[in-house]
Parts: sequence; structure tokens; C-alpha cells
Amino acid sequence: MTETASESPATGGSVPSHYALRHTDDDPSILLPDEPRRTKTATSSTQAGVPPKVAQERGFVTSTETAEQMWFADVDGAAEARQFVADTDFDSETIYVEFQQVRECFTLELCSVTWSESDIHTQYGSHYRSSDVSCQTDTKGGASWLIRIPEVLDPDGIHSYGSGWSSGGCHRPREHPEDGEATTEAPHYGPKPPANRTQTATTEQNQ
Repeated sequence: MTETASESPATGGSVPSHYALRHTDDDPSILLPDEPRRTKTATSSTQAGVPPKVAQERGFVTSTETAEQMWFADVDGAAEARQFVADTDFDSETIYVEFQQVRECFTLELCSVTWSESDIHTQYGSHYRSSDVSCQTDTKGGASWLIRIPEVLDPDGIHSYGSGWSSGGCHRPREHPEDGEATTEAPHYGPKPPANRTQTATTEQNQ
């Protein structure tokens, strides 16, 4: 697989289009039908507002047929999440769905996505929510993420999933120092992707 990520001046990449649907409970707000190869499918409850008994909180959407079987919780933003999926061109794109629990007083941002023909990895950063948002410090909620990968992926070939989390938000990886350059900081070159991987990253956020 050749690298297809577009580059930006700040980090050498840009995050794929994505949409997060947050839920006040610590349950997924988006569920996928179980893979047909497992002989289980989502039921008609996907259209009735009731979570299907057999479903996945993480996986890939590669066709309009699968998209039509997705379940969305009845929460603010659900219509926009459905539209995000509907706007996807499955001839050239793949939707990756992932669920993350997050404490009620924090918000998440997607920092980077790295994928290959056999694995996918996401990196998130968290921040305190705005002071005018009412929340309980110890209460957990959840957010289901729709990530539009700009490439057609084969779900059967993906065998490894990974995700990282930084409490300080998204950060730009340090660049290699120039020859002879002195530094008092330990070098940090960011994650090193394996060969034949595609990676995207956010621009640096002001802290």
C-alpha cells in the first residue's frame, strides 16, 4: 500500500474527516451490525431506536448496505452523524467506527489516525470542557467516532486495533534536530509507523 496522506506545514498530515456522537451514558451511541461472516446480523430494532442485541461498537462500514443497518442513539447530533455516513463515497472511502469512554467534564479530539492493510491505530487528546458546561467530575460518558478513511479497506484483513490517549490534547511531534543543533530536551520524534502504513495527524493546538 502506498502512502496517500496529504501533508500540512505543521505536522506533515491532516486528520481525516470525522464526526463524534457523544452520549451521557457510558454506552456507545453508534452500533454496527455484526459481520455476516459470523452468521449474525442486526435486527429491525436498528430502525426502531432500540439497540440491537447483537452488534459491534467498533468496526468498518464499507457499503451503503451496511450503513443502512447502523444503529444511532436518540441523542443530539444523531441526524448529523447519519448524514456524515450518507455522504461517504464507499467506492473510494471507508468509515471506521470506534467507541471511547470519557469523563463527563472532559472532551476528546482526534489527533491522528494510522492504518495499513492489517491494522489501524487512533490517537486522541483530551481537554476540560468549557466552564459553562454542567458536569460531574466522576461521571463517565461515551463518544462514538465516525472516521472517514480516504481509502477502501478490507475489514477481513484488519487484525490489529489500537488507540492512544493524551491528557494534554494533541501535540505536534518534535522534528529531528539539525546537525550540530544543541537541545536540553529529550528528543521526541513521535510514533514510528511500520512500513507500508498511512498516517494522518492534526495541526498543533494552542494550549
